This record gives sequence, structure tokens and C-alpha cells, in this order.
Amino acid sequence: MSVPAPIAQLQDTISGWFRDRAADRPEPTRQDLPAEAERSLKNAIAELPPHPTHCKAVAEAIVKSLAAQPDESEERNALVVLSTPAESLVPILQVALQQPELADLPVVTLDSFASRAIQPAAVLTELRQAIDTLPVPASLPRPDAQAETVKVADPDGSAIAPREIAAIPALSECFVRCIEGMNGIEALWTTLSRDTSRFWVVGCNQWAWNYLERTTRIS
Repeated sequence: MSVPAPIAQLQDTISGWFRDRAADRPEPTRQDLPAEAERSLKNAIAELPPHPTHCKAVAEAIVKSLAAQPDESEERNALVVLSTPAESLVPILQVALQQPELADLPVVTLDSFASRAIQPAAVLTELRQAIDTLPVPASLPRPDAQAETVKVADPDGSAIAPREIAAIPALSECFVRCIEGMNGIEALWTTLSRDTSRFWVVGCNQWAWNYLERTTRIS
């Protein structure tokens, strides 16, 4: 079946137009960014604050966990916050714990990042030592005390008893770099679960947590 002459002419015109456009387009060039500019960009990106929506969501989850007590005989004393492998929870937790909802609660952060690259096997040991040497939390007044106290309220208005928060921003750093970490992580978790004098906020890589859950049934 032959194509009518007007349509064939139109097809040739359109094809020629695309050929002309392609011929006029300059060849793409690639040039590496100068090393100094690359460093500056990486530093600027690293210094960007975490997204406020993420920080707000984590702060609200902490407040809800502090307020929710499923059973009088089982006081909830920990919240695990999971992140994607591509995003660090450390800055998010740092900002979240400074949100207005939690501003009146004392916070202690436990970290061993300084030595993790040099002695990864010692990170868990250092963290356990840091936990063992924590001072006993100061006696905080209950919301129903006679003296004037600061009351923290969760989003639905329920009062929360003031309580010290202890944060471990990156639990995965304690066990993913060496097998020694797996040997002690279950004992560490048992220690945290028994310490009801504080509320523990633990950050972890989601993939690392799934691995930990499969090997130790930590949940």
C-alpha cells in the first residue's frame, strides 16, 4: 500500500527537521569538578540539617511511647527508631531530642564513634562501660506532685511523668563491623530492658536490625 504523496512529503519534512536539530546540537562535554569545589560541596551537604519533618515525627513517637503504658506490671522503657541504610539517624535524633515536646526532659547520649574505625571490636565494650558508669538519674518530680513541676504532654493532651532519656543513636555500629559485637549485643539489650530508671531511645539501620532480629529474636 503506497503512502499518499502529501503524507510522504510531511514525513520527509519532519524527519529532516529532526536531523537538522540533531546536527545543530553541540556535542556534550564532560569535565571533572575541581577538587576544592568538590570538597566544598561535600562539606556543605554534610552540614545540612536533617529534615524537620523527620525530627518532628521521631519526637512525637518518643512522646507517645513515654505516655503509653500497656500494663501496670510492664512499664515500657525503650523505643527503637529504624532508618534506611542511606540515612544517618544520629543528626535526626539529636534534633528530635531538642524538640519543644521533649525540651524539659534530661537527655544523656551514649556514643563510641571516635574509636569505631580504629578498634571496631571495642565499640560494644566501650558502650557497656558508658552505660555502667552512668550516674543514677536525679529524682524527678511526678506530674501529680504538690510542688510546681513542668508537665510534658503528648499530642492528645495526656500528661507524661518527667523521666531521663538515654539515647544510643546508632546501635548497628556495635555489632555489624565485627563478630564480637554479636556476642554481647543480647546481654546489652537485657541490661537496657531492666533499667527502668531511664527511657532508652535506640537508633538502628533497618537492615542491621532485621539481621539482629533473625539471629537473636531481640524484639
